[in-house]
Amino acid sequence: MHSNRFFLRNRTLLAGCYPSMEIMLPNVRDIRRAGAAALDLAYVSYGQLDGFNEINLHPWDTAAGWLLVEKAGGLVSVFSGTPYSTCIPEIVASNGAFHRQVDKHLE
Repeated sequence: MHSNRFFLRNRTLLAGCYPSMEIMLPNVRDIRRAGAAALDLAYVSYGQLDGFNEINLHPWDTAAGWLLVEKAGGLVSVFSGTPYSTCIPEIVASNGAFHRQVDKHLE
């Protein structure tokens, strides 16, 4: 399972979501939306989700979840595969098993 959230309140951000969804949909079983990046990242760390990607998040949306994923043995990066930083507004997190494939699709 994979998680990707939609930005319905700000329609101008929808265009940024569609490319990643078009790429990921044929490669995943399901896309779900919990409504909070921190919760989605916690689900990745616990094993409820295999992966998560998102754009336009703030550091407070991802900092705790980033730590949880890495402490659980998962990987967190930006779309290009470089290490994640809260200064870059994109994130990919996974259980680690298929992280390179996700990064490859999103580059």
